[in-house]
Amino acid sequence: MKKLFLFIGLVIFGFTIANSSVARKTLINKHPAVLAQDTAAGWQKAATWTAMSDNKKLIYKINPKSLTVYASWNSKTWSAVIGGTWVDKNGNWIKIQNKKLVSSSDKGATWTEISDGKWQDADGDWCMFGSDWSLWIKK
Repeated sequence: MKKLFLFIGLVIFGFTIANSSVARKTLINKHPAVLAQDTAAGWQKAATWTAMSDNKKLIYKINPKSLTVYASWNSKTWSAVIGGTWVDKNGNWIKIQNKKLVSSSDKGATWTEISDGKWQDADGDWCMFGSDWSLWIKK
């Protein structure tokens, strides 16, 4: 009977340790594959964003080293986007030019830097790139 109580006590202790915030922080720090999250501002690191093209939703991603933008209809096959442009929720064209995010409201005739670096994707989520060109999304 003592062994049963000892076993139950150890199991409860194990669950308590596994669910502690210290254990979670240690796990996240040791496993960088867990997406970072800035909960204070509501921003989360993400891999893709959305935009509309020909009344169909496209999925976009960026290679942060080359700043190449890729698009996909199905998240399986990806193609580099010619010109690197995508369309935000308001129909403005967006691209990266000289390592700055720029926008065009006249289908590419003129480009203006997006001062705060944020845009809204087709799903209505706010997006921005970090200083290392990683994608951040705020739902």
